[in-house]
Amino acid sequence: MVTDIPLARQVLCASNTKGPIIERLFAADAWALVLWLESVDGEQWQCMRANFDLFHRSMASRVQQLPALITRNVRTHLKAITRLDASAIVALIVSAFMEWSFEKPVFDPTQHAFVLEAIATKDSDN
Repeated sequence: MVTDIPLARQVLCASNTKGPIIERLFAADAWALVLWLESVDGEQWQCMRANFDLFHRSMASRVQQLPALITRNVRTHLKAITRLDASAIVALIVSAFMEWSFEKPVFDPTQHAFVLEAIATKDSDN
């Protein structure tokens, strides 16, 4: 058990190499080809972290746009659906996030049903 938090932070910050032990022990094989910030080391981690920080800074300045964007998305989607269930809520969230991220509507639940199915399948596994 780690009891000295400052020491633990110092140890973790001393290197940008952590190794793939978490991925080997806990991650599914299907995710082996997917890169995420916690799955890489060294120069690749530094590059991805720099890109993440740039992305994060650019999004922070647009946070105030979220309420209006979500309101508009909800009103648009409510006109097009017959019931508001978990799948409809997921579609609203994904649609709003994608539009906010890419600054234009890019997610159409009718054309990207596989995304919603994957989320529903993941949720039902828990």
